[in-house]
Amino acid sequence: MANEDNGAIPPLPGAQGRADDSEHQALTVAHTVLSLASQVLQEPLLAAPETLDPAVAQERMAAAERAAVTKLGQLRREERGMVAIHQVEVMQMQIGIARALLRETARRRQTATLHRVQQSLRRLRGANTVAELVKRAPEEISRLGFNRALFSRVQHAQWIAVSGYSRTDANLADAMVEAGSSAPRQLTRALVETDMIRHRTPLLIRDAPKHPRTHPELIEVTGTHAYVAAPLVSRGNVVGLLHADENEETGTVDLVDREMLNLFSEGLGSIVERTVFYEQLSSLKQQLTDHASTVHDLIDEFVQSDLGSLLPAGSAAHAVPRPPVLTPSRNALPYYPDDTTPLGTLTRREMEVLRHLANGEANAEIAAQLFVSDGTVKSHVKHLLRKLGATNRAEAVSRYHYFMQQRREA
Repeated sequence: MANEDNGAIPPLPGAQGRADDSEHQALTVAHTVLSLASQVLQEPLLAAPETLDPAVAQERMAAAERAAVTKLGQLRREERGMVAIHQVEVMQMQIGIARALLRETARRRQTATLHRVQQSLRRLRGANTVAELVKRAPEEISRLGFNRALFSRVQHAQWIAVSGYSRTDANLADAMVEAGSSAPRQLTRALVETDMIRHRTPLLIRDAPKHPRTHPELIEVTGTHAYVAAPLVSRGNVVGLLHADENEETGTVDLVDREMLNLFSEGLGSIVERTVFYEQLSSLKQQLTDHASTVHDLIDEFVQSDLGSLLPAGSAAHAVPRPPVLTPSRNALPYYPDDTTPLGTLTRREMEVLRHLANGEANAEIAAQLFVSDGTVKSHVKHLLRKLGATNRAEAVSRYHYFMQQRREA
């Protein structure tokens, strides 16, 4: 116990509360104050543990402050003397200073956290597809200050790891994904993440190896002692899970880390919604483009077949030599109607395009010779690939030669 003759209590390191005090300094002050409080207030339970995180420090400091108020009232009732009362009053002031330092540190850490989350989300807004978001998300989580991160999707009540990131070991990232995807876990009461999904609230698991409801394979692969997790919500549904551990500054995770990951998850959910909407619009645009190309093709063929007969003889249009052009109705008919091979399903125009492809011509060259647009040629190529069952132009040409050989041998 402190010397009762003069009521002196040793000065605290960094207790002046400078604005640039680090979190380490604040925790050192808190540890010292709690040790002194346990002696002065004769409350052994107030003594700080060997390792102290900000959340536990705040809880212990609040308890110390309550104990000081109780002790001071007791001393005054018992009229124990001014020395003892002065000691407790000084202790109260030091507890207040330590709590103020912790609050200031927490405020600055939250400000820095918000800035990092905003930066990460800003980078992810540049993604064009959901697949790209899924791939990049773990690395952006790591940039928040975590050494390892995992992105998982929730599908049919299963937890399936999709992408991971490790600052120190790229192989570990692959191992995490393998452990979480080779045998997907059913989201039942056996997993604590099920509660997270049900309540849509983030998790902080402090003693992961001993927790009865953690993912055993992931815990074994990572060797993690504590982790934070948050649900990814899009369009009102939990579509994924985010996990992270090992804050690079503290070596563990705490409540601030949990809230930081949750804040990131909320922002990512909004980006996912926007990206899904963008992909749907892009798909619709492509469908409309394909449809417009088909219509444009029909108009081109109609104009080419009928415009010449509407112009007076000797006009510039007649002066330009043109290849013979079939009418739209004939162009739409099969070129080989009696053919039992896929060639029999091709229209005359599609056969023309296929022959040009067989000659090694590009879309622009084919368009110039057929007096149609590049988009029209692309539309014909798409249709003939589908009819021939080919996946690319080279395969279509190969099938063309094969089927033509069959016709010659028949």
